[in-house]
Amino acid sequence: MKKQTYAVFGLGRYGIAVAKELVDNGMEVIAVDTNERIVNDAVGILPVCKCADITDAEVFSQLGIANVDVVIIAMASNLEASVMAVTLCKEAGVKTVIAKCANE
Repeated sequence: MKKQTYAVFGLGRYGIAVAKELVDNGMEVIAVDTNERIVNDAVGILPVCKCADITDAEVFSQLGIANVDVVIIAMASNLEASVMAVTLCKEAGVKTVIAKCANE
């Protein structure tokens, strides 16, 4: 059976914790954040970390997100980016999209 692949967008406390848990459980994970410092800090923990704007459809296809089984959107503080990421995931045909939301 093929191992499921995951993408985690947003490497704040929640995103990094989820990505690390998935990696620790043997899953293939692509972790993405727009903040270069955060990505550099995560490189030691997560095998595949990219600094990119996942609200850009071009970047989305370059990362191969259409080939990922599950996308976890952990950018709760940026509603607009989260909505755009969900839209791009659905357009790319990602079967499962999980989005974390913030509560004011």
